Amino acid sequence: MVKPNFFILGAAKAGTTALAQILMQHPEAFIPKDKELNFLLACEAESYLALNGFKKITDKNHYCGSFYRGWKWYETCYREVATEKAIGDASVSYFFEKSSHKLLKEYFSDARFIVMLRDPVDRLYSHYQQEVKVNIAHKTINSFEDLYKKNHPRFNYFAKSSHYKARILELFELFNREQFIFILFDDFKTNQERELKRVFEFLDIDPNFTVKKGDINFNPHTIPRSKIITRISALFSNNHIFYNLPLSLKRPIFKAKKLIFDVFRLHPVVVKYEPLSQDLRKEILPKFLEDTEFIEQLLNRDLTHWKV
Repeated sequence: MVKPNFFILGAAKAGTTALAQILMQHPEAFIPKDKELNFLLACEAESYLALNGFKKITDKNHYCGSFYRGWKWYETCYREVATEKAIGDASVSYFFEKSSHKLLKEYFSDARFIVMLRDPVDRLYSHYQQEVKVNIAHKTINSFEDLYKKNHPRFNYFAKSSHYKARILELFELFNREQFIFILFDDFKTNQERELKRVFEFLDIDPNFTVKKGDINFNPHTIPRSKIITRISALFSNNHIFYNLPLSLKRPIFKAKKLIFDVFRLHPVVVKYEPLSQDLRKEILPKFLEDTEFIEQLLNRDLTHWKV
């Protein structure tokens, strides 16, 4: 079986889509065309949905992620691998979920890990806006400020991926520091050539491979042109009834969903959102100060701009 030897762990909204697209072009690297396989995600759906602010489900045997699909399914995702040296899986859920850390250790203990980091508050706000635009934010949420002021469980979900210190220390308990490379979102946008060379060297593939700038997509907030498709997305993302369906029904539904989205996402609409108010940003910043200082020490970088 061909298995991944590197993972783009996250964080979400920090440039992982752009990096995955670039690595797909590299002749010595392979990443499945469908990003976010989420195979190594096997947390109980009941606790997962409760954390995210959704209704609990009744069947505790149901799990989030794709691990239930089995190794044969995962293997089919890599059936097109030919002579590539670096075989990857880009699933940002692996960064914040402990169940993924354990599965990575059990099955991929020698793998290499790429972690992309962004200003914690900017990342959190961007994550929230993405869900609002595709209509999967919780119905009780009126605004980002409302989400924060009410200490809504969904805010804690968004914040979890921005609490870098806890996530990274969890990973360091299982893997050696040398197995990781950290890329800052701002560096990746402003000095792509340098950062890509670092990644290529880390993966032991040709560091001189040149990427066309027009091929780099920093995953702008997009929605399908069809409002119906957007509503379908919301249905699959936050409907607890779906999580109670038996696997025999889930599998064909997932296949149908994928087929529909493959067609309608070809011509998405790019949407813009209002910037976070400076007052609210200053109010939220202290929650992530410890994480910023941890990254400063870890990378020996001055990240003062994350603190203002």
